[in-house]
Amino acid sequence: MASKRVLITTFGFDEKKVLSAMRMLVYDKLVLITGEDSLEKDSYKHLVDIDPSSIDGMETVTVNVFSFTECLDKIEKVIDKYVAKKWDVILNVSGGTKVLSPAALLAAFHKGVRAYHCEEECIELPVILNASTEKILGEKHIGVLKKIKGEVERKELEEMLVEEGNTLSWVQSVIRKLNNLGILETRVEDEKLYLSVKESQRYFQDLFVD
Repeated sequence: MASKRVLITTFGFDEKKVLSAMRMLVYDKLVLITGEDSLEKDSYKHLVDIDPSSIDGMETVTVNVFSFTECLDKIEKVIDKYVAKKWDVILNVSGGTKVLSPAALLAAFHKGVRAYHCEEECIELPVILNASTEKILGEKHIGVLKKIKGEVERKELEEMLVEEGNTLSWVQSVIRKLNNLGILETRVEDEKLYLSVKESQRYFQDLFVD
């Protein structure tokens, strides 16, 4: 039996891009990601009135469309919810605002789900399927990132992780991988090497909740 498929689509002000995605993509349920203000617009009410061929109606998730972090977080939680239900997830990024659409695309990259841009034609975006951030890094790598609070001296970090039962070679390989991925930044002072997580990459520290 084929898996059910959910179409998660961003929505700003113009329903045409959402309608294009609904027309071009096959799905069982529609989830709309939009701002609170959009709920009062005629374009939103039009989407509600249209039968999206959904098994149990359209779901709406509201976000602060001016907060990239909130948009990213909420979209990823919606993806996680349907992945946990064993649904196939597809994402349309073309319908959102200047903040919401990029957040949706980043969510697709983080979670390894199919992403599309639908207007006159439907373009599949270059996401590596199932190559989620969690799988690329792994829980132990995320665990190391969680140890880096603010700025930490590399030798002290290595000693702390070795005391927890890890080998020094493994710890050094993890730090090297995180650095090569551009997640860490380094600073040298008094012949000591200090590590910190780049501000733009601190999202990764929150991937696994303790």
